[in-house]
Amino acid sequence: MVISGFNQDDLFPSSISFKIITIDNSFVIEHIKENSVNNETSVVLTLFAQVDTITNFLNGIQDSTSFQIITYFTNIIEEYSDKLIQVINSSNIIDSEKSFKLNEINDEKNKICYDFSIFIDKLKKENHNPIIKSMESLPKEELANLSESLINIISMKLKVQDNLETVGGDVDVAIITKGDGFIWTKHKHYFDKTLNPQFFRRHNY
Repeated sequence: MVISGFNQDDLFPSSISFKIITIDNSFVIEHIKENSVNNETSVVLTLFAQVDTITNFLNGIQDSTSFQIITYFTNIIEEYSDKLIQVINSSNIIDSEKSFKLNEINDEKNKICYDFSIFIDKLKKENHNPIIKSMESLPKEELANLSESLINIISMKLKVQDNLETVGGDVDVAIITKGDGFIWTKHKHYFDKTLNPQFFRRHNY
């Protein structure tokens, strides 16, 4: 569940999200997360549920993919360092020098793996930061269109993949501002408008 908007005395919007779990007919709330916009953070983009496709759009790579790449690279370095250690252990190097070289290999292995993970994070930021920066200047209508488009991207991906279509259908879009409050910009009806003109005549729509 996500609750978002403006507190009565706040100038900037905020949101809070949490999961509600039922256990033996009782409710448990967990994973509470708060986000807010302020003078230093002018844009906050928070993802929920199906996030891989959106992180791919924002970062240029999915988190699951970057994790697999880092894991694979780490395993290669581990195997290579293990072979170096085997060579040193089987050599005729004196024990004191051997211990020094083994520690040196281990330190270098950890440094290489750490530097590679930092490199991947840097690539993500180089793709992510310009997008977030451009969002700072987008009008609220364009931000609403962007949100809808991101959801549609997820829906399309799940539709063409061999997965359950957990995202799909018409998307409702709303904008919350300090002055106007909650405003629907796109909201589907639970019935066909063309088949129920009397509803709109009755409500003067």
